[in-house]
Amino acid sequence: MWRSSGRGEGVDGRWCSAGGRASGRTERGAEPPVVHHAADRQVSVVHRVIVAAGGRDRQRGRREPGHGPDVCQDRGRAPVCEQPVSVILLVRHGQASFGEADYDVLSPTGFRQAEVVGASLAARGVHVDRAVSGGLARQRDTARAALAAAGSDVVARVDPRWDEYDHTPVYDDYAAGGVPVERAEAARGFQDRLEVALHAWAGGATGTGLRPEWAEFSSAVTAATDAVADGLGSGETVVVFTSGGVISAVCARLLALPPDATVAFNRVVVNAGITKIVHGRRGSTLVSFNDHAHFEGAHADLLTYR
Repeated sequence: MWRSSGRGEGVDGRWCSAGGRASGRTERGAEPPVVHHAADRQVSVVHRVIVAAGGRDRQRGRREPGHGPDVCQDRGRAPVCEQPVSVILLVRHGQASFGEADYDVLSPTGFRQAEVVGASLAARGVHVDRAVSGGLARQRDTARAALAAAGSDVVARVDPRWDEYDHTPVYDDYAAGGVPVERAEAARGFQDRLEVALHAWAGGATGTGLRPEWAEFSSAVTAATDAVADGLGSGETVVVFTSGGVISAVCARLLALPPDATVAFNRVVVNAGITKIVHGRRGSTLVSFNDHAHFEGAHADLLTYR
């Protein structure tokens, strides 16, 4: 199992056993915890999802204790990192235009969220080596605004395999019955309808109103994730701007959970939240999900789910 007596991770993606740039102490040979951002209000959601889905707390490419991914070791007074791990940051797009004629447009709040998450990456000392975006307008616009706010001159490469599923038919069916005027109430009503469709969709049912079918969607997400991981150089950080359903599918896969677990993850994904994956010689590991500490305090008014 994963053992840690603290966060144990520096912003540069290195796992250290003492001191250094880490924010806590991690036992020698320990793997990173599944979730390490104490400020994240959803800090235990991964474990709740595992229980709800009937799965086990398993990581893709799990190692036995003492064989962690490129960990640092104490050699005298300062830790020596044998090799830094590479990092994939999955950033959900900012708030789109729910209830409007064109959903695929960032709202004013969505643009501000993109700027805040970009500034947060810069404040954490994250150096963006490469960036990837899905092909949807809300994903591409989030990428541009976030990278600019991060002070990065990197241009996101577009890969449509990071696109979200299309929920338009489900929304149209919901709207046919009349949509509440109050936005929050309308969003809750649609979420209930959407989750029914998502459960059936992830279970392999057809005719759910979600496009493409689950098999095609999940295959594209897997291929996109593997392509980014395989292209990582040692110690590199790649930021991927995508959507909640995609991020949820990636998390379920990395934890070896059944497809249905995607629905539970998807329910709580925050706009412009950050999910972190580290990649080393032995594979990819989910270390944090849905971090949105940047929407606490002064930016608490920017916290949205839809």
